[in-house]
Amino acid sequence: MAKKSGALVAGDEAVMKAIRARIAHLVLVAADASPRARKKYTDKAAYYGVAVRIVVTREALGKSIGSPDHVVAAICDAALARRIAEAFDASV
Repeated sequence: MAKKSGALVAGDEAVMKAIRARIAHLVLVAADASPRARKKYTDKAAYYGVAVRIVVTREALGKSIGSPDHVVAAICDAALARRIAEAFDASV
């Protein structure tokens, strides 16, 4: 549902574009992403002031957003990003 409304983007190019355009509020990176990919997304997000959470495997991330395996996704809705970050932080 979030994907259809534009509140969520997934995949390398879409996430990087959302970060650069300053519409991403939270970046979710799969825990099994390569160290290089993790660094790429965390550095870019930090530069633009976007929160990052390292989450489940790429398979689980893809399944949770209704797409094939994805290494990265970005939440572009501020309220939704805040709720997801709070839920993630409470479970850790």
